[in-house]
Amino acid sequence: MNLKYDWDWMREYYARSQINSRPSLKDVSELFGVPYQTVRRIAAKENWIGDVAVCRCAELIKYFHDTEYQEQYLKLAIPLAHRNYEKLEEMQRFDDWF
Repeated sequence: MNLKYDWDWMREYYARSQINSRPSLKDVSELFGVPYQTVRRIAAKENWIGDVAVCRCAELIKYFHDTEYQEQYLKLAIPLAHRNYEKLEEMQRFDDWF
């Protein structure tokens, strides 16, 4: 039996919910009734962390009062969308400012 899952909806849910509640891939698998290893494999293949970076960037950038911080945040977010995770920790430090 071939099951079709709504990967677009799961990806969108995961990316957008990281702004507030930060569910894990395990949480997504349980919520949508998809085996965890399947979700994990698809998330890695499709670079869901890059989607998270883009969503967080779009949501958080409006809170930066200084354009210098906006530019720094964007410089950190763009590599994440291309699977370069070297600056992930530095990007997460921006969260402490809010």
